[in-house]
This record gives sequence, structure tokens and C-alpha cells, in this order.
Amino acid sequence: MTGKAELEYNVANALSSSPTERFKQLNEFLKLAATFKKVKKNWPTGVFKFKTFKDADKWRFKIITGANRAC
Repeated sequence: MTGKAELEYNVANALSSSPTERFKQLNEFLKLAATFKKVKKNWPTGVFKFKTFKDADKWRFKIITGANRAC
């Protein structure tokens, strides 16, 4: 199953579950979202310019992994 048929199946499957089960799934999703929010609080904002793509990749890796933070 791919595309529209898969989406329709997933929606129908979700709607057929009980309200209690949907509440549990929503609660798990909200916990996951809260966890992601705690992982990194200060994402850099703005425009960043680099001389090469390699420099940009190094910088992005540092930001994602937190290599530039003190432990």
C-alpha cells in the first residue's frame, strides 16, 4: 500500500480505535514532543554564511550534537 490508499487505511484504523486508546496515543505523542523541546533550547536563528558547504556541514554537526557546549 502506498500513497493515498495507505493514508486512508491509517485514518480509518485510527478512527476505529476506542477514545481511550486515542487518548493514550495522543499522550505518548505529547510526551515525545516535550522531550524534543527539552533536548535543545537555544537553536541559532538568523542567516549564516559559509565559504564552503563543508564548513556549513561542520557547523551544523556541532550545533546538532552540542559539541560546542561545555559538559
